Amino acid sequence: MLTTVAVAPAQGAYAVALREGATAPLREVRNDTLARYAADGSLVDEQELLTDFPAGKLRSAVFTPDAQQLLLGFEPDSPSGDNPGVLVALDAETRAELWRKPFSPTYDDFTIAADSSVVQIHRGGTFRVSDGEQVGTDPKGLFTVVTALGPGGRRELRLGETLMEWDMQSGKQLQLYGSHTEQIRDLDISRDGRFLASHGDRAIVWQLNSDFAHSLPLFNGAAPDDSWNVALAADGSILAVSGDNVSFFTPDGSHTYGGLPPPSALDCLSADYSFSPLGSWAAGTHYGNDVVLYETAKFEPQSTLPTANCRGGVAFSPDGSQLVTASLELFQINAVTAGTDA
Repeated sequence: MLTTVAVAPAQGAYAVALREGATAPLREVRNDTLARYAADGSLVDEQELLTDFPAGKLRSAVFTPDAQQLLLGFEPDSPSGDNPGVLVALDAETRAELWRKPFSPTYDDFTIAADSSVVQIHRGGTFRVSDGEQVGTDPKGLFTVVTALGPGGRRELRLGETLMEWDMQSGKQLQLYGSHTEQIRDLDISRDGRFLASHGDRAIVWQLNSDFAHSLPLFNGAAPDDSWNVALAADGSILAVSGDNVSFFTPDGSHTYGGLPPPSALDCLSADYSFSPLGSWAAGTHYGNDVVLYETAKFEPQSTLPTANCRGGVAFSPDGSQLVTASLELFQINAVTAGTDA
């Protein structure tokens, strides 16, 4: 029986393939070196990986569960569009290169499926182990810590919060399980009382039951860098998550990033967002005084309202015709959009 382990310490990638009952690893990657061991624990040989493979830093390494292949992720010294990261697959016995593929080097670590079919590079895509073809993207590439992938990469285990079943072919979330493991920072309930959003380490939308212990988690998300505020559309179909930045999430697991802050951005972060009564609009600040008004049908900014609302929230009137800021500034929606939400 073989067991593979992969970690990414501060100095050098580290991966181990273990043989059950053995006194030493079968194979090991540590400090840019691949070592092979005999059954009695004696060292057979070593290979300096950076000598034969791309220049740069060895960021991550993982063996397939059968220890037949070794996957290495190299980060270039100066990452850019012309100088991407490189994913290399080796035959772990002969050390012959099987394939190599470029990818964005802005990633955390590797997770390999239990059946060795795919490897997921966090923030960098999902690749078929047999030939390196990219077969998908990390569905929650941002803010995701994946600790295990099921067969075919369809199921992800996210560290500390939820177990998500993800359909790689359709690109949609199938099911979410679990609950928060950290302190709850914010809550919001849908207008009809059927859905609740809560934010711990990540935000989760719940379908409420009369006994909350039996409420069903539907979908989740978090804004880039860090977030702590949540807001729900009236029917629970859109989750706005804000803090350092802002993102919008929907029940199929897809999300839309609120975009980069303006060049003149201040240190205002993204205050708590609000949805209009019928859910057509969402509004809030994003690293500045101005309030951004989003059309939720397309998740596109519709207008930018000049305000003095740094770090302040906003609210819509009951009929959706007006928007007020925490700085007591009042705007008529029909004056800044093509129509009203009434």
